[in-house]
Amino acid sequence: MRRFIIITIILLIATALITVVYFKNLNTPGLHTSQTMRAIPGNAALVFEFNNDDGFYDIFKGNKLLPHLLANSNLLIWKHFRKQLLANSLITKFFTGQNAFISLHPLKDHSIGLLFTIAAAKGFSLTHIDQLANK
Repeated sequence: MRRFIIITIILLIATALITVVYFKNLNTPGLHTSQTMRAIPGNAALVFEFNNDDGFYDIFKGNKLLPHLLANSNLLIWKHFRKQLLANSLITKFFTGQNAFISLHPLKDHSIGLLFTIAAAKGFSLTHIDQLANK
């Protein structure tokens, strides 16, 4: 009987440890989708969510959805932003694989404003932006 109680206690402790480790790893730093979405203003007409990895850009390379929704100037801004910031070797490791949002907002001059929102991974700081600016 004593042996049965000891084995049961050991199994309960092991189960508790595995549960803590599992749920701690579910909420990884940098992947805070709900917090990132709260940063998007409430007047957004459309919000696109995607995972910022090369596969996404390969799939939608020839797609005409974004060019039709965005003005050409906004599309050029987005391509330049992606090339200069997200694909930059200094900070790409902080944004690759993160959930990113593009929201479209109506402006007073009846045009479309583009807002890009993404959360950086753990370890990112403003000094990385300063290094990028110096480069």
